[in-house]
This record gives sequence, C-alpha cells and structure tokens, in this order.
Amino acid sequence: LGYTGRRFNPWPYFTRLVVGLANGQINVYNIIDDSFTLEITLSHSLSVNSILAPLERNDEFISCSDDGRIRIWNISQSTPLKDLVLGTAVHAIDYQNDNIISGGVLQSLYWWQNTGVLTYSTQEFMT
Repeated sequence: LGYTGRRFNPWPYFTRLVVGLANGQINVYNIIDDSFTLEITLSHSLSVNSILAPLERNDEFISCSDDGRIRIWNISQSTPLKDLVLGTAVHAIDYQNDNIISGGVLQSLYWWQNTGVLTYSTQEFMT
C-alpha cells in the first residue's frame, strides 16, 4: 500500500492510492473528491509484498514481490522503468537518494543504485 502526493502529512492531500495484492496485481486508484477511480492495473507474477512511493517522484512507485523482482513503475506510462531481478522473494524495500535497499527470504540486505546495479549484498556475510 502506497500513496503519491504531498510530502508532509499526506492525508487528505494525496492523489493516488497504490494497492498490491496476493495474486500479483497492483491497482492504482485516482483519489479525488472522495472517489476511488481505478486508474491502471499493473502486475508481478507472484504476491506483491511491499509498495513504496518516493515522495519526490509523484508519478512513480516501487514494488517488490515473491517473484524475486523489484520494479520501479511510471504511472503515466503504465510500465516498469526498471526491473531489478534478485531471483528470490523480496519482502521489503526502502528508497533514499536514488538508492533502493531490499531484504528477502535469504535474510540478506541488498543495496541497488538507481541505475539498476547491485552495489552491495550482505548475503556473503550471512553464511
């Protein structure tokens, strides 16, 4: 579940609600004047575990899934801008300064640059 819109105290100022479902579907609702209008439907191939809407990017959000992918979506284009493949379920994501940190079932953290390059993994230290 994510939202896009204003930076501070989002309620009632956000304009979209992004909902990830267990079937891999992502629904983006336009929320204006207290109406929830389905804007687009996107998808992963397995359950969506987390959605993050970077506050400085009003038309983008990031999702991760059991399909082992992290996707950066552009709502206007209805397509992923980037498709980062981890290969195993990704359960959590965070975004800061054009970097993505992800964690999954391997009890590891991964640091991705905005370019899509994996720059750091704790997996080698966990074995």
